Amino acid sequence: MFSFKKRNIGKKELELGYDYHDEQRLSQAEQWFRESVQQREKVLGAEHVNTLWSKYWLALTLYDQEKYAEAELLLRQSAQQREKVLGAEHVDNAALKWVQDMVISPQKLRPTVASLMASIASAGQKEDGNEAFCGICCASPDDFLSDFDELERDS
Repeated sequence: MFSFKKRNIGKKELELGYDYHDEQRLSQAEQWFRESVQQREKVLGAEHVNTLWSKYWLALTLYDQEKYAEAELLLRQSAQQREKVLGAEHVDNAALKWVQDMVISPQKLRPTVASLMASIASAGQKEDGNEAFCGICCASPDDFLSDFDELERDS
């Protein structure tokens, strides 16, 4: 079993990456996500769910910077690793598969991450006004890290 310190490796860097990504300071976000991935791969391993989460956000950030080749490669690797770790039918893998399929479309037709998030969020609205999110590609604005924290506790 991992110690609390090991499970939290790279979390501070990931949270800084989120902050910069939200501010559209994508090159800084990329640096922090890369640092998070590097630390987590070294301590937790390449296939740990927390490492895969950091890789996912790095890929989204690369994609938003129009670094499509690297983003696509990282998303493909992440999808394969997540399927291996979580199983092919895991609910979180459906969203990652959708993103992976999207990045192989012609580059000129690709939406931005912001437009993807808006599309997913609007599709996730329930009739009662509450939000329903998949838990991997987006989160409630009031509870941004809750799914991430839950993954860390379960690992």
